[in-house]
Amino acid sequence: MRFVPTYQAALARLHGPAPALSFEDWIGLCAQIQHAGFSATLARHDLDLHRYTQIAFQWNAAISRDPQKFVGYACMVEAELLRLHRGGERRPLPSLAAALATQATTFAP
Repeated sequence: MRFVPTYQAALARLHGPAPALSFEDWIGLCAQIQHAGFSATLARHDLDLHRYTQIAFQWNAAISRDPQKFVGYACMVEAELLRLHRGGERRPLPSLAAALATQATTFAP
């Protein structure tokens, strides 16, 4: 755990800052990963492992810093997962799509 900040800093230097993802889209992404699998979900959203790692670190750190603010996180993911299991459509993740599109043009070689 003590090397995570150093690793995240290296990812930011190599790939740019973490894409900004709304809390609602983070919940959706987590539920989709549990429903369809990690690799399939990342591929569906054109999200590489480095970007996912940055996003996950950002949200996991925020949730652990202020657990009272995010007390419903697990229940929200579970509710979305149940909706998906019952045949609900995967919801788009607009903040992720916008962040990746912005970074694709900003950090293009």
